Amino acid sequence: MTEAEFLALPERERDALVAEKVFDDPTPTARIKIVGHLSAQTLFESCDPEPQSWFRDFDVSNDCWYWRPKHFTTTYEGMGLVIERMQQAGYWLSLKSPFRPGLDWHAGFTPHDMTGWNGRPDHEGSSDTAPLAVALAALKALGAVE
Repeated sequence: MTEAEFLALPERERDALVAEKVFDDPTPTARIKIVGHLSAQTLFESCDPEPQSWFRDFDVSNDCWYWRPKHFTTTYEGMGLVIERMQQAGYWLSLKSPFRPGLDWHAGFTPHDMTGWNGRPDHEGSSDTAPLAVALAALKALGAVE
């Protein structure tokens, strides 16, 4: 996938790609349906195979919980998770804020123990937001985006 193709994806599809490629957590199709209440307990019925480790999002239209990827490309919490995961995978991060308003954030990952002798990370991503720049750089470092 090219950088332009990745950036053209809807936000939630970008998050799903990060979940799959950075966290090795493939897109689940699982959902859980509420079938009734017994005293203080809610009874659930699995609508699909068992869910993966994503967060639950309720769909009122059919009383089902769907599993959604975390907001890796739009929140600082999600960005922090990506940075920690890449650190565990053996990469260090360079992150630069915009020089002035209206310019992009620049993020880059380089394998540990590499000096970055030329002052630039090996795998870079730029965007108008820090979380998206970090996610793009992570996907480039892992070979998921060209």
